[in-house]
Amino acid sequence: MTQNSLIGSRFDIAGFPTIKFLKKGKVYDYSGSRKPEAFISFVKDGYKKAKSEDVPPPKTWFQEFFGLFKEAFNNAYEDIKGGSYLSLHVLILVLPPVVLVLIGLIFCFSPAEEEGIEISDSTEEVKTTGKDIKSD
Repeated sequence: MTQNSLIGSRFDIAGFPTIKFLKKGKVYDYSGSRKPEAFISFVKDGYKKAKSEDVPPPKTWFQEFFGLFKEAFNNAYEDIKGGSYLSLHVLILVLPPVVLVLIGLIFCFSPAEEEGIEISDSTEEVKTTGKDIKSD
């Protein structure tokens, strides 16, 4: 489900066609005929016989992120289980942490910026950034 994925995720819609009827804070799943008369009958009073649930609140950004991560993990797991170690699913899951670790290592092991030290032609005076040091 690519379009309206937030709504689909909120109402647990995994496939199509999925028909849900919302009324007074309740969600009713429709599983009847696809004929117009059946829809009308369901909306008028047939929904009262159907199983209902409270309308779910919108998911938080963390719930959405976790759901996407879980889906990516499951897809990568299935690919690895099937012997496909370099599939797109596996790379999408593995590459971001690897790149972050590499960036961290580059910063950890790159030489620190040293204070500039100048030594003049006469060996009597040594200049460092911010202070002058004179030899005795």
